[in-house]
Amino acid sequence: MAIPEIDKQYIYEALEYIDKNGVEEKYESRVYDLVTEDGKKYPPKFVIIVAAKLAHGVELSYKGFNSIEANNFLQKQGFTIEKRPGKNETDDQEENAHLDELQRFASMLRNSKNIIFHGAPGTGKTYLAREISAYIISSGQCTRYDDLSDEQKKQVAFVQFHPSYDYTDFVEGLRPTDDAGTIGFELQDGIFKRFVTIARKNYEDSEKSETELENEDSIEEAMNEFLSSIEIGVDIFNTVKGKKFTIQKIDDNYNRIIVSNPVNEKTDKIRLNIERLRKILESGNDFTNVSQVSEFLMST
Repeated sequence: MAIPEIDKQYIYEALEYIDKNGVEEKYESRVYDLVTEDGKKYPPKFVIIVAAKLAHGVELSYKGFNSIEANNFLQKQGFTIEKRPGKNETDDQEENAHLDELQRFASMLRNSKNIIFHGAPGTGKTYLAREISAYIISSGQCTRYDDLSDEQKKQVAFVQFHPSYDYTDFVEGLRPTDDAGTIGFELQDGIFKRFVTIARKNYEDSEKSETELENEDSIEEAMNEFLSSIEIGVDIFNTVKGKKFTIQKIDDNYNRIIVSNPVNEKTDKIRLNIERLRKILESGNDFTNVSQVSEFLMST
């Protein structure tokens, strides 16, 4: 990716932005500095990334250009570039070579969907995998997993296989439950299935309009606020037909709730999937009986 044309005024605005907001560790330069007349030092590549954003509203990839290109661009604009004491071009070349390697692995992973690293324990296989994931998720902006935002980290999952790890852990399986003293079993998703669910939701959200997404966010916020305000086992609610019930338990992740119905002795506990409740609310339909709800859920 070539560096776009950037007027000098945007370079100065980028310096002011950095003075105010600082530089994240992932953008620190190891070899070169842009040095101003008053002695302040700035990482050249990050200066260009900020200036391009200010000038054109574009997000330049950190890997899209190397430090030599950044230095030449800034020097042509009349800025001073200095090499840090004790540093040499080899340091920069090694960094660029490593970024080239990450770019190559990222391209392979996008095409083949899997990469197998082999070697003795402690040779950096897991570390490299984390770097590749960070590089892909951040579109080349960083290589450290810890530098990803919380939202970006949700797009990465780590699984460690061991002799006792099986299908029920990875895909889905029965897990024991304790609902107010009643022991039972419930089919629960494994890490792979949970990750697929997240990926599917991300894809579905990408196809929705801003209005739809805002509606879903408001419903999500209202549900969380309502559920967090409930006093478990104490607050009493009424059904459409006037039957009273209480909520006995809510999962930590708000995946399901256990409803107690003191009127019906045969069915004194009902498990409700909160994701289904969310779909019902998002539909905007006015349900008046159970059959309507059942038909709606079967059609979605």
